[in-house]
Amino acid sequence: MEVKKIFKVKLILVVFFFLIIFGIVGNPRVSLADMSVDWYCLQHIEVMQLTLSKLNKSLTQSEYENELQEIYDSYETTENEYILYMGKHSKQVNAFLKSHPGTKKWMDNLSKQINSLLE
Repeated sequence: MEVKKIFKVKLILVVFFFLIIFGIVGNPRVSLADMSVDWYCLQHIEVMQLTLSKLNKSLTQSEYENELQEIYDSYETTENEYILYMGKHSKQVNAFLKSHPGTKKWMDNLSKQINSLLE
């Protein structure tokens, strides 16, 4: 009886560790620093749209913070990684925006709207 219990415990531990290792290797967390510039630009647009909604008083502070966290989660990143990305990859972002004028225009328009509400 004791041997069966020990075997079950060992089996459960082996399965548990296998699942942990498989989970880490099979689905690693992708930091924003490892993401492509286009993903950063998409995330930036989403953050600006959310900020615009907040400034238009469409969202409470709590709703804004929750939705902002949902954006970070959907891109599997953190607020700090998002903030630091532009500083580390500004040349790549600017080159991307130069070759994608529609995206640049969209971002510039959102930026102008945000700035006008902040004045």
